[in-house]
Amino acid sequence: MAKDKGHIKIEYKIIKIHTTEFFFEDLSEQEIDQLIQNSGSLAININNTVNIDAAKSVIAIDVSSRLLKKSDETVLIRHTGRTAFQIKNLRETFDEEQQMYKIPTDLLVQLHSLAYSHARALAATEVSPTAYKDKFFLPVVDPSKFIQKE
Repeated sequence: MAKDKGHIKIEYKIIKIHTTEFFFEDLSEQEIDQLIQNSGSLAININNTVNIDAAKSVIAIDVSSRLLKKSDETVLIRHTGRTAFQIKNLRETFDEEQQMYKIPTDLLVQLHSLAYSHARALAATEVSPTAYKDKFFLPVVDPSKFIQKE
């Protein structure tokens, strides 16, 4: 995929997709079903982290999620999925004056969208051999919500 930023052509490709952390509380299917039926009993927290490795011209996005039992904040599922992107001309987006990368917002939205989609698939794969199979999925979200301006 290529993006133009003025005269700079920024291209990227996915170089790695993997789970970096997975944990689940081993509950019975009946316990999980009861929690799911009481829609107010569960909460999902989703966060992301962006790491830029300038030397390798790589941006890695980690999408971390936690499924919590609201009553006592017990973590039922914890998962982090990482997608790493090789970015051609990443160095060209660095602003020396402000000492920060000025990556175009459209590109960031695309990268976050892909990383989140991968994290959803990775989490579904990780829970597939557990009692959470077909019961827990990360929700569909607008990836632009993960982008912090500046």
